[in-house]
Amino acid sequence: MTQHAVASPALALGEIEPNEALARLQKVSRIAASTWRRWCDLLHLSPLQATELWQEIGAPLEQVCGQRPNISYLMRLRSARADIDIQEFKEEVAPIRHLLGFFRLLNDDNMGNEELSTAVLRYYKYALANTLLQEPFQRFIDQFACDLCRTFLIAKLARSPQVTLSRVLHLLAEGRAVLDRLVDLALKGGNAEGGAIAKFLRLKADDPEELFAHFSKILEQLYSSEKTVDPTLLESRLRALHAFAPLRALLPSPEEAEATSKAGKKKQALAA
Repeated sequence: MTQHAVASPALALGEIEPNEALARLQKVSRIAASTWRRWCDLLHLSPLQATELWQEIGAPLEQVCGQRPNISYLMRLRSARADIDIQEFKEEVAPIRHLLGFFRLLNDDNMGNEELSTAVLRYYKYALANTLLQEPFQRFIDQFACDLCRTFLIAKLARSPQVTLSRVLHLLAEGRAVLDRLVDLALKGGNAEGGAIAKFLRLKADDPEELFAHFSKILEQLYSSEKTVDPTLLESRLRALHAFAPLRALLPSPEEAEATSKAGKKKQALAA
């Protein structure tokens, strides 16, 4: 990580012309100004919004994680949520990143990992336009996260590698299926595993945290009861389930990222 990870405050204040802003953004991000310009043009985002995204999300994650996050994907998410400020957007990105990482760690045939990021993005855009908040949810992102969990359990009930979370999300985003209707159909399946899943799909909790805890418990029981699963895979899945907490997911602030980076360098210096 270089010392140029975080951009000048002048960029965030919109005190310079767009071309100059992109040139400075290129310098601090090491991503070509032409690439930033293409993203901005295609996604109808301003250089200021791109700069905010780099300063508040991209650069801190790179500092903390040691590798650059998928900036193109973050820009596409931002394009769908350009109506809220960058801090509110960060509060939505954190659970989405947590969920994507969690689902991939499960390494489940009903996931569709190759298409997962694209499918989640498509459903995110669809849900923003079509979701009406229901109790106990007070934030869109909490209900969105719960919908992803419900959709995955629907895919699990199908008991076919051809039915994946990614494919069902694509169907929902295309308007070719409705989540509540899929829930109703899934509840009529009635296989042996369906009891616990049906209970979750019907569950009306007072706290979203209860829903996610119950979801994690169901998957732990399902995976632990599989007789042919590799022990190493089971261990990896259980670790992912024990760490599953999308509502508590956070992104580092620029200040936190800088402090973490300095602490890491100090530790390395002491160990040398």
